[in-house]
Amino acid sequence: MASYGYYQSPIGLIKITADEASVLSLEFIETKVNQETLNSNNLVINNCLEQLDQYFKQDLTTFDLPLAPKGTKFQELVWKETLKIPYNQAITYQELAQKINHPKACRAVGSALGKNPLAIFIPCHRVVSRNKKIINYSSGKERKIFLQTLESLQQKK
Repeated sequence: MASYGYYQSPIGLIKITADEASVLSLEFIETKVNQETLNSNNLVINNCLEQLDQYFKQDLTTFDLPLAPKGTKFQELVWKETLKIPYNQAITYQELAQKINHPKACRAVGSALGKNPLAIFIPCHRVVSRNKKIINYSSGKERKIFLQTLESLQQKK
């Protein structure tokens, strides 16, 4: 049975969906939730909330969470490779396509990242265009810019 938790991040309210074993999705939402809804009895969600808090405070650079994103085989391949991109580093869509042995699939990689159900945890904000322009981000360009800036600040501490 799925449970829900909410985290008020600096870039908007995040809804987390998890079962007893894994995180299923993370999405930015625009609706308001009451205080009772913010508390969760699910240990996976509570772990997510704690790690998100540490991430946004720049005290965490690698998430240690059981993730269970659902997608096509290709999407899951792209997401799995995206998980390998280190904190405060970026690669291009083309480089990611090459890493999964589909060098001509840049657009398909972008499409798979656009369907990433675990933004932030699967760090698609670390994938950029060849000219480093932010083309699209399913959670909004401003959020992608914020996350990239947040991670680049880590080295300056």
